[in-house]
Amino acid sequence: MSFFYFNGYYSYEMGLIVEEKSIYNGPQPDFEMISVPGRDGDVILDHNRYKNVEVSYTVSFIGTKEKAAALRQWLCRSADYGYLFDSEQPDHFRYAVFVSQLDIEEVMHNVGRAVLTFSCKPYLYRKDGAMAEKYTNAAEQYTRATYNGNMAGVVIHFYVWDNEIWQNLREDERGWHAADGSTRRKSQRTDGSTIGGNLDTIAIECIGNHALSEDTTAKLVAYLCKKHGLNPKTDIYTHKYFYPKKNCPVYILPHWNTFLSNVQKYYNALTGKAITPKAEKGRTHTVKHGDTLWKIAQTCLGKGSRYTEIVKLNGLKSNVLKSGQVLRIPEK
Repeated sequence: MSFFYFNGYYSYEMGLIVEEKSIYNGPQPDFEMISVPGRDGDVILDHNRYKNVEVSYTVSFIGTKEKAAALRQWLCRSADYGYLFDSEQPDHFRYAVFVSQLDIEEVMHNVGRAVLTFSCKPYLYRKDGAMAEKYTNAAEQYTRATYNGNMAGVVIHFYVWDNEIWQNLREDERGWHAADGSTRRKSQRTDGSTIGGNLDTIAIECIGNHALSEDTTAKLVAYLCKKHGLNPKTDIYTHKYFYPKKNCPVYILPHWNTFLSNVQKYYNALTGKAITPKAEKGRTHTVKHGDTLWKIAQTCLGKGSRYTEIVKLNGLKSNVLKSGQVLRIPEK
């Protein structure tokens, strides 16, 4: 049975059945943007603190009108922080104050269902008296959520949020993230090799639709490619590749090629050189000042009239050439 405890009473003692607990974000840094007349850009005033987080419970009420009155007195009796914990995290507690703007007695008696919201200090305290834990961002929360098999065994290697990376598995440790079991399929390489999502890949979860998170993810992917000798052009996969029904990564898929280009940029910066494609078979000619297609065909193919073959092979849309342009030359 789900429950929460607040200000000396358990929810079930007050006739409440907890149906759902909200998923809340970690506390955000408290700062404000100040516009200064005559100055371009806003000034950031950092208060060097974290804002409160909100925890909500969807509940139904079973009880009399008198019980509903007692419920109101219980939740609203103090404007100070009280002791709050619940069945999901029984070994931890928060300091919370009830903030729902509703006539709790009227709603519970006539409707029988409501969302109760508490504003909590940005720390989660352990009942054993150990140091308070602060949930600073979504990557940490995802890590805690999957810790010790809490998500039925689903676990990945890295979570990324803004400019923070949380590692959950060693890079050589098997994850359980691709929804392909222990199967393999054809890889993106051209050597005929196979790959398994769970068996062979390092999984990264880029959380939310945030440009900074995506950029940090691109840097992490580039770093891992360099570290493990992987090719950014063939060795980066989407979740959808292994499980087509999963439209993931949902926020990156619409511009997947742009993301790959960003990875390549960071990879080049790490390695000091770009991965260049293998040279095409056949001859090439670098255009010099004064060259024309007819002249190039005459020199390279023996007949100026064969310039149309150069046009077709290179997909040219006009006869205009630029110095330095590289043209593929047909076989003689």
